[in-house]
Amino acid sequence: MAHHYQITRQDLARAERHYKHHRSPGGHGGGGKMSVGHFLGETAAVQGASLGMGVLTGRFGPLSLGPVPAELLVFLVAGGVALSGVAKGATNVVANVGQGVLAGYTNDFGKGLGQMWRTSAGLSAWTSAPQVTTSGPGGRRLGAARAPLTPAELAAMAHAVR
Repeated sequence: MAHHYQITRQDLARAERHYKHHRSPGGHGGGGKMSVGHFLGETAAVQGASLGMGVLTGRFGPLSLGPVPAELLVFLVAGGVALSGVAKGATNVVANVGQGVLAGYTNDFGKGLGQMWRTSAGLSAWTSAPQVTTSGPGGRRLGAARAPLTPAELAAMAHAVR
């Protein structure tokens, strides 16, 4: 029994669009060359999300919904939105935000494991936070969370409470 299949020009055009979409940097397949602007945009989304969640965690402490860390919840929601196609043109940005938040959490988790490993090897724990050269409010260096407060900073905090 012979089967005869009919392929129309529309079928070929649809297949070509599908192929190009999945081969482009903006498509879900990711193949092909990426532009510098696209690369920088994706990097900004990942790093911005990681930084934002770090700032929130630094300000309010570890965030969670019961036993589930907030970072995992943000990742799952962003992943669901990206995979469902609800975000339309912003699918990659939403996915990158979820990846960035999860990467920040994973980095912190890895630091904790490294510190446990260091301590179990009989080495002393690290006592200082990494220093960032960027200045924050009042000229205080960001990343210097464990540094003692200056008298001016204590006075400013006391005035802010009033």
